[in-house]
Amino acid sequence: MSSVEGTPEPGNPGRGNEDVHRAAVLGAGSWGTALAIHLGSVGHDVALWGRDAVLMATMAERRANPTYLPDVTFPAPLRPTASLPSALHDARHVIVAVPSHGLRMVMRNAAAHLPEGAILVSATKGIENDTLKRMSEVLEEETGGRHAVVVLIGPSFQSLNTLQAFQQSVHAVVSPSEIDSLGAIVQKTAAENDLFLTNFREVQLRVARGEK
Repeated sequence: MSSVEGTPEPGNPGRGNEDVHRAAVLGAGSWGTALAIHLGSVGHDVALWGRDAVLMATMAERRANPTYLPDVTFPAPLRPTASLPSALHDARHVIVAVPSHGLRMVMRNAAAHLPEGAILVSATKGIENDTLKRMSEVLEEETGGRHAVVVLIGPSFQSLNTLQAFQQSVHAVVSPSEIDSLGAIVQKTAAENDLFLTNFREVQLRVARGEK
């Protein structure tokens, strides 16, 4: 049984343990929910965090996001929670999809609960209004530079009418990482079904050559 505050459940028994990763998605809006559903649908243990405890409890009970994706049932490995410590417990990847104006405070509260070696994936668009800093810079500042940060640049969820369209479309998603091996790790994890990561240096070379 999934719960809002409970202990994370084991991974999908249909996948080998070495292929199952525990992830946390911070931000239960349309984009964060879609990413969490995608990760859960391919068998990863994933916690979806939102700050509204009542809403997250409703998601856990209904197994759906009644505000953004009411007709899409959560996959079994997806666990909604309003607790940052619970969401981040043993997470190998932390996908941050909260609005840009609230990202700094969320990460300030989350920093102490991040597992050692966790990779931060910024899925938030925009810049910080007061400082004009990129979201990746805010992540690095609030976590003291102790975690590798990559940036997810993907499709605009507003252009997708349903999660089915999201899952069936092929999207090129760029992960600008200065560390090639790190890019490979994130690419191996997310390049399943219809969601692909491309190493940023490869994209730079393609742009330089006039390729698409």
